[in-house]
Amino acid sequence: MENLNKKRKLSPKKIIIGILVLLFIILVIVWVINLFHKPKSKPAVNSTTGGNVVVDQSSKEEYVSILSDGTRQNKSTKIKETKRLEVLEISNMNITTKDNLSTVIANVKNTSNETVGEFLVNLKFVDKEGKEIISIDAYVNRLGAGEEGQITTQATADFANSYDYEIIRK
Repeated sequence: MENLNKKRKLSPKKIIIGILVLLFIILVIVWVINLFHKPKSKPAVNSTTGGNVVVDQSSKEEYVSILSDGTRQNKSTKIKETKRLEVLEISNMNITTKDNLSTVIANVKNTSNETVGEFLVNLKFVDKEGKEIISIDAYVNRLGAGEEGQITTQATADFANSYDYEIIRK
């Protein structure tokens, strides 16, 4: 009975072995977590724009640039092209998305000798294969002969990676 009541003394050798086993177990756990956790790759800064535009190299979205504040901006040349709707020229369209709110702004010019406008148009955004991504409405304000203005609209969807668009009067 006397042996049972004696306290066991841990030798320094056993303490060191215990600490090493514990460290090994922690290292294995950290390694397993890192093995299954795939962090997002850091985007590379585009130096040609003074560092204001960040390009995500891992993204498959070829028509999007990511600005330093996280805003996604469309960079498709087809979106920027001038399109005609009756006597109106729509040009220099810009699509930006932040926090799933996309904003569309485009220049519009009345090429006629009469006042036009005050009507709705439908903007149908498509991908490279011509498949519709989203279709949204915008309002064309009244424009006098030769006058220029803007079309502005927003949608709670991310369509910044659009390739092209069609504009139709409603």
